[in-house]
Amino acid sequence: MIRILHEKVKTARKQYICAACEWIHNYGRLSELMDDYKMPFSDKRKLVIMKNERYSIFPDTKYLEQVSVGDDGFSCIQCRLDAVEICEKYRLNYED
Repeated sequence: MIRILHEKVKTARKQYICAACEWIHNYGRLSELMDDYKMPFSDKRKLVIMKNERYSIFPDTKYLEQVSVGDDGFSCIQCRLDAVEICEKYRLNYED
């Protein structure tokens, strides 16, 4: 069981790999994801932008930092805000 200690929106000082983008990427091809969920154009656009930016968080952009503790210890993940929105909207999180 995972327990979230805190979530905070921060401004990136360096480049990170987005954890929420990994959940999106693990679904499979973007075209399959878009078709399966019948996404509106605005969400499709966000996914294509994320892919073109190589699923990264760049310096001086806002991101969500989540610190949690589970059976295997502490973890800290960084996620793009647009990726978090897509994952929550379509329930793509790893817990599901």
